[in-house]
Formats: sequence, structure tokens, C-alpha cells
Amino acid sequence: MARAWTDTLWAALAEEYAADTTDESAPGFEVDLLTEADIRPSIVSSQAHPLTVVATEDLVKDPTGLWDFDLTAPRAPAKSITLELPAGVGYGTGNHLAVFAKNAPELVTRALTRLSLAHDQVLRISSTGRTHLPVDVPITAELLFTDFLELQEVAARDHLRTLAEHTRCPTTRQQLEQAEEKYAEGILAKRVSVLTLLERCPAVELPPAVFLEMVGPIRPRFYSISSSCLAEPHHVRLTVGMVEGPALAGEGEGEYRGLCSQYLGRLQPGDVVYGYVRAPSPPFALPADPAVPLILIGPGTGIAPLRGFLEERAWQHAAGTAIGLSQVFVGCRHPEHDWFYREEWETWAKAGVARIHTAFSAVPDHPARYVQDALALAADTVWESVENGAYLYVCGDGRFMAPAVRDALVAIHQERTGSDADTSRAWLAGLEAAGRYQQDVFA
Repeated sequence: MARAWTDTLWAALAEEYAADTTDESAPGFEVDLLTEADIRPSIVSSQAHPLTVVATEDLVKDPTGLWDFDLTAPRAPAKSITLELPAGVGYGTGNHLAVFAKNAPELVTRALTRLSLAHDQVLRISSTGRTHLPVDVPITAELLFTDFLELQEVAARDHLRTLAEHTRCPTTRQQLEQAEEKYAEGILAKRVSVLTLLERCPAVELPPAVFLEMVGPIRPRFYSISSSCLAEPHHVRLTVGMVEGPALAGEGEGEYRGLCSQYLGRLQPGDVVYGYVRAPSPPFALPADPAVPLILIGPGTGIAPLRGFLEERAWQHAAGTAIGLSQVFVGCRHPEHDWFYREEWETWAKAGVARIHTAFSAVPDHPARYVQDALALAADTVWESVENGAYLYVCGDGRFMAPAVRDALVAIHQERTGSDADTSRAWLAGLEAAGRYQQDVFA
């Protein structure tokens, strides 16, 4: 009763004297809890979506003790990573997924240490022009160097001049001038970064602002999607080979680890990745008619989009759709070491969806070492499939494998038609122009 009377009194007094009636017990601030999804995509790309990791799987098995001879070149690790798409985002079978990576913690620590910045140092960046960096907002040095800077990008020639301008040491300046004179072989060919140059030249006193001007943004890396949009409309699968090995910069420079592959390799279910779907150009897509036969050629991680194609054909077959037979040419080192998705290939072969042709480079008595060898061995089958209107798809290494596959197909055409090499190459170019020969290759 007393509380009701005082509430009425205060209301009347407030109305009479225009008093402030704000409830003093109410909080004086409002707090919006922002996530990375609210700020990062707008900076890295307006196209970027948050993609949630659903599952990861190691694809390479330890070769130790699996067979009775040495595998002189075991494959680096590779993973299958399944990501959930946000509502309203779809993809097409054969599409690419652009992924925005983050730098590894140890690489970030190297950069911050060299620039004398603490991980938790708060920075505010101002800029008079367009930039890939978050401007006019407080950001920690660790977050800035992790999410926004391409720390392993090869140094440009003018970067050497900039470094020389920021040292008082004549020896260091001379060292950088000599490096500029031998830029092609000493910097470009060995992929030496600005960070590596800074570590080699401790006498360079480079302000953080100048470093930010020298390094570029983290660019998206494109991966062929390894799933079918019919079979898995809300998920995309990636097949990722880890890029790692001795640094080209020379002894003492440690291991080189690919930015995006290593980033994806560190992910666990529940983590969020930023990226977007892109249709490749030229196209890399199945024919509209499921009854058209296919010839799929993909060694190593080149198997990635071919898995999506076969998953789609298997889904159509299970749904009662008439499909053409797929001739699949798979290459790896050893079937017990790095034949990715082997169980699935064999299941699809038993179901009549595909016929599998293998090439094993580390199995001495196997008849085909590389996929071009397997094509030559299956020349009759390949030619029959081509004559029946097959579409041919090649995915993987563009420097050696793809040209070798073209040569093998040209040789098959020559043998079957009696044509000369030029005529056979023109035949293959005609298939390509008609969309029946498609490539998704990388350097």
C-alpha cells in the first residue's frame, strides 16, 4: 500500500515539475555483444559468409610398416573438411569455395617480436584511402596480424629499397642493395618475405606503420568442392593437402607451411571459417543429362571435385535415374597410404556407378605409375567412351600432369584414327571448345 502511494506521489510531482523519472535501478549502459561475423566479413570481403566446421577426417595413413619396401616420398598430411553453409547459401557441384585463412600463431609471434609489439598491444589505424585494414577502431596487434596481413608474401623489389631507407647500418644497406640487384634469383625465386628480410637484417628499424604499408591483405584461396549439391545441399566438403616443406629461402629458414592449408588443417568441429562459393571459369560442371558417360582423371588432391561428381551420379542412380558409366583414373603413391576416399570409390564401383583405373607411383609391380599410364593401358575403354559422347574432366597439377594427360589422349586418337599429331591435337581442342573436355588445374 505504501509503495503504491509513493509511486503515485512521484508521478504527480514529476508531471508538475517536469522531473527526471528515470529508474535509477535500471542499468545506465547498453551493451551489444558483437561476434567476428559482425565485423570481419565486411573487411575481408563483402561476399564472405560464416561457415561452421561440421567434421574433419585425416586422409593419409602412416606408411610405416604398411608394406615391405621403403616409401621414399611419403605424402604430406591431407584432410577432408565438411562445412555447414548458412541459411540461404547454396552451391553447384564442381564449384569452388573461396576461403579466407588466418596466419599461424607462431608466424604472428615472429612478426610481432621483430616489430617489438606485444600481442595485447591495442592499435588504432587511420587511413586517408581505401584499405583492407580495420580503421578507426581499437584492435589488438595479435588480431590484426592474425586476420588481416599476408605475412608470407614474397617481398617486392621496392620493399628492399624501403628497408634500406630504415637502417643506419652501411653494411645492412649494402646487403639490401645487393639483394635488389639479384632480386629474381635471390628473392623472387626463393619466395623471401618482408618478414624474413627483417629477421635477416636486425639493424633495420622499421616502424609498424611502414610494415603495414608493405604487406598486402590475406587473399582468398580457392578449393574445389568435393561434394554434390544434390546429395549434400547444406554442406560442402573440401579435400585439403597440407602444403609444407623446407623453405626455399635456404638453410636456417626452417619449414614453409602454406597459409590456408595449414589454417584449415588446424580447424576442429564448431570452428567458423569465412568464405564464399564461386563458379569456376571456364566451367567445370557435369553435363545436364545424367546418362552422358564420364571420364574423370584426378591424381592426389585432384580427386576433390571428382568425388562430388561421383557422389552426384551415385545419388541419381539410387533415386532411379539412368546414368552413364564413369571411367575414373585415380593416382596416388600407395593404395594403403594416400588413396583418398578409397572405400567410397570401391562402393560406387560395386554399385555400377563407376569403373576405377588406378596408378600407384610407389608400387613397383603395378602396371601404371601415373594416370597418363593408366589412360594408355585403358585406351580401348577410353576411346569407346569418347565415341559414345563422354565428357572428360581433368583436375590436379597443371604443370606436369595435365599436359601429360593431353599427350596420352592425343596418342590414343592417333592410334585409333591414324591421324598425325597436329590433327589429333585439333581433335582434343575441338572437344574442349564443345565443353566436353574440362580442366580444373593448379600450378
